[in-house]
Amino acid sequence: MKAKKSLFFGVPDFYLWIVGFFAATVFLVSFDKNKFLSSDAPMHERFFRSLRIPSLNLGIDLQGGVRLVYSVDVDKAVENRLSEYGKRIDAVLKKVKKVSKPVQKNLSAAGIEYSFKSVDDANAFANLIKEQVKELAVVVEASVVKVVLSPTEEKELRSTSVDQTIGVLRARLDNFSVRGLSIFKHGSHSLVIQLPGVSSADDVKATITKTARLEFKSVERQGRTQEELLDAYDGVIPVDRMMVPSFSDLLGGENDSPVGWCLVSVFPDLTGDRIDSARLDHGEDGRPCIAFGLNMQGARELREFSRDNIGKDVAIIIDNRVISVVRIQGELGANNRITGNFTLDHIAKFSLLLKSGALLAPLKMEQESVVGAELGEDALRMGLFACLLSMFMLFVFGLFYYGYAGLLAFSALVYNFLLTLTMLSAFNATLTLPGIVGMVLGVGMAIDSSVLIYERIKELLASGVTFNDAVTRGFSGALKVIFESSGATMLTALILLKFGSPSIKGFAVTLIIGIISTMLSGVLFLKSAFTYLVDKRDSCWIRF
Repeated sequence: MKAKKSLFFGVPDFYLWIVGFFAATVFLVSFDKNKFLSSDAPMHERFFRSLRIPSLNLGIDLQGGVRLVYSVDVDKAVENRLSEYGKRIDAVLKKVKKVSKPVQKNLSAAGIEYSFKSVDDANAFANLIKEQVKELAVVVEASVVKVVLSPTEEKELRSTSVDQTIGVLRARLDNFSVRGLSIFKHGSHSLVIQLPGVSSADDVKATITKTARLEFKSVERQGRTQEELLDAYDGVIPVDRMMVPSFSDLLGGENDSPVGWCLVSVFPDLTGDRIDSARLDHGEDGRPCIAFGLNMQGARELREFSRDNIGKDVAIIIDNRVISVVRIQGELGANNRITGNFTLDHIAKFSLLLKSGALLAPLKMEQESVVGAELGEDALRMGLFACLLSMFMLFVFGLFYYGYAGLLAFSALVYNFLLTLTMLSAFNATLTLPGIVGMVLGVGMAIDSSVLIYERIKELLASGVTFNDAVTRGFSGALKVIFESSGATMLTALILLKFGSPSIKGFAVTLIIGIISTMLSGVLFLKSAFTYLVDKRDSCWIRF
């Protein structure tokens, strides 16, 4: 039985597997010498605590961190969508002069209510909306017309608001370089953010809670205080108007004092949904500013808006904070700047928010919990101890039952364990406590493949087949059974990965990688070891 030569300069396959083993070990494992020397713990405990796998992401349950739970205000998402339709309806009314304008408008998540002087005016308006804005549902009650989202659109918006929020937050939080970051849906309107290895999440929370909704609204009146604006309207602001505070600080806290107030429409003239780029820039006076670019549709909308409002003041509003009031001097295009009293740090942070996109709905913190680092280390140590204990028991079983062949099976088991960790690192997966359970199960599956192969070889030897032929036919005969059983387990793991909770997904990932590692180490590596050793030595030293 000749050792199979590889395509790599005729070197036996077994040598390449050995080189791969040491290369994976160097890539994966490091040793903290300072921690080993400074600790007073027993030798074996110091050794294991000093081992590090820097390229492997650990979950919050293995290294501690911060866990945040937020609820998504989906009603606000519905209200924002209705606000966009409200501006579209205003544009329709401007074009159609024969339909009377409403005397009052009221916006809420339940819909937009338009009040008219007469029933005939309300019916004419309702018919116009049904004809021009067919996506909306229209209800007429006497002289009041209520416009609401269609049931299909509202259901879709409510169900996708959380998914959109998760996508936006993931883009924002990637900038913090938190390894093992996890964001997932919890219930119908909540989400969970896990930040492994983080002790304080103040900066993260400040970034999370920014809706970053950019709006452009025509300014009807400005004042230093709210009372000044209220006096101009005899103490009652129209229901379709709102007062927005003006701040000098772009990303100030909620306790900042406003420097002024603006009276604007409830409905935005333009939103920042069309922004596709944002960056730090400098204005003509050398002061830092925000430069942003719009896509084709956004540029067209801004061009039309600026053309109709030349000479008028426009408030640039972000999260219900006026950051700048500008007077439109001419037609605007795709690339623009927002100037103001901004610092470089604030511009950099806010550019990130604009690039990652605005949230469809604001977030409200429901829970914040901290998992201690010591608790995570204990869980990791216990999990690894379980893996090592299971491998030791299998080592004893293999040596007792199969002798030297059991040592080869155990070496394949060690290779399997190393391959699993290496692939977790290479694919940037996160190892969690359920994932360690999956690794332990993978170890059991790996020894199963060796047992199948060995028992097949024993049957062939008992029937009088020569040792070399028994090894060759034993591997090829057991391979079909191993593939079938591994395929069934792989299918189950894929289903768990698709539909399971985050903890179950962590288990499924390591199980899938364990199955792949079993096929590589438990079959290919083990066969190359048998082929090489039997060729180099007399087969009598291996007994079944």
